[in-house]
Amino acid sequence: MGKFIKIPYFLKNDAGSIAIIFALATIPLLLSVGIAVDYSGAVRLRFRAIQAADAALLAAASTVLNEGMIGSASGATKLEEPAIKARLDDVFSNFFDVNMGVSPLYKYNGFKIKYDRRTGDVQVKVDYEYKPVFGGILNTDKISVNVVSSTQMTPAEGGGAVSMFLVLDRSSSMRGSRMTSLKVAVQNMTLQFEGLDPSHKYVRLGAVSYSHFIFIESGLQWGASLVNSSIQSMRAYGSTSSTKAIVVAKDQLLLEKEIIEHKIKNGQEPRRIMVFMTDGKNFRHSDDARTIKVCKQAKENGIEIYTVAFFAPAIGQKLLKSCASSSGHYFNTNNSEELNAAFQEIGAVTTAELYLTK
Repeated sequence: MGKFIKIPYFLKNDAGSIAIIFALATIPLLLSVGIAVDYSGAVRLRFRAIQAADAALLAAASTVLNEGMIGSASGATKLEEPAIKARLDDVFSNFFDVNMGVSPLYKYNGFKIKYDRRTGDVQVKVDYEYKPVFGGILNTDKISVNVVSSTQMTPAEGGGAVSMFLVLDRSSSMRGSRMTSLKVAVQNMTLQFEGLDPSHKYVRLGAVSYSHFIFIESGLQWGASLVNSSIQSMRAYGSTSSTKAIVVAKDQLLLEKEIIEHKIKNGQEPRRIMVFMTDGKNFRHSDDARTIKVCKQAKENGIEIYTVAFFAPAIGQKLLKSCASSSGHYFNTNNSEELNAAFQEIGAVTTAELYLTK
């Protein structure tokens, strides 16, 4: 006859087993989330550093050329080389630091610029260490982030005269951090212009902002300081209506005065550029059709249109895509870093021919 064995109660009790299974199952989930958070942070740092390095290197190279540090179109001499390298380092460092700032999430290990005086090639390598939030999971206390930017620095016969008009959304949805981000992006772009054209000989800048009213921040002016000053004092309020602001920008850029001003100062006919930015959609749908019609007229008359969506809904993005001169002229941004990078790229691309070939 078999012997009855009594099983202890704690071995029969399965209460809480689901919680244990769930806890075990969440471990790989937490691991994957931690890894995703840290690597996406490193990717964002790399994207931001690339944009800042491109803009800073362009500013450094153009400064050297504008100051006449290269005495011959065939390249710098051996005697000129040390001073050129020092100037490149100085300008790049100042410009890059302004755009990147500091953060507890990463460590900046510096940069190194290489300059070939014979070919005019300039290359910079920037070194960062991203500090993982979940370093224990990744089994590392740092992720290396290195970016490389390059350009060719050769003296040019002028070139690159620009008349640019900014069309900026100041409706109520732009309150708070959005307006702050826009002001920083515009300020950084104007710093680019001042660095590239310190004598105010090639770049004319103007701006209009809009809600259900329009505000002419500045007509087209030599230099960028007046426009930047006006934009820094903008306040957001009201609904969105873009058509009249686009009309103002188009009409200002097509004034015969623009050709005359540039002919007197630099002997060129300028590129006419409009930068149209919004974070929302027009209050009245009919405004979209009218805005697109004016954009079409502007493009037919030789105006190049860049558009920037900032947290914009699908209908706002559609409007901006329709107005842009091409898909490459449209930027969709969803945070302050991307907005700043978009304005930096527009500034760099539109003035790239100013003093150097890229």
